[in-house]
Amino acid sequence: MVDSIANFFQGQGGQVVGGAAMVGSGMAGIFYFPFVLETDKVHLLFEAYLCFFGFVILFLAGPCRFFATKRKHVYFYAKFLFVPSWRAYFYAYVSLLLMLQWPQPFDFG
Repeated sequence: MVDSIANFFQGQGGQVVGGAAMVGSGMAGIFYFPFVLETDKVHLLFEAYLCFFGFVILFLAGPCRFFATKRKHVYFYAKFLFVPSWRAYFYAYVSLLLMLQWPQPFDFG
């Protein structure tokens, strides 16, 4: 059991879990109603970007056929994500966005 979990995270499983967590965190940050009334619009923009980038990560690493069809669109519009060094820069940028909005209550990433 432990070996199967380790193999999952050694492959692209960690990316799928991270992308899903970013999408969930972004949706929760955008649609949590009392928090939306108290926050500024820049925070909502951060949450929207994180949700969008979470979907991009899911499209890049998702194992099922739905993600594979969307991967073609990502390749058309963002070919740099299919070069390993540029994908690392993308992950660094997304990590900086996650750190920018860290003290808020819906930051699971």
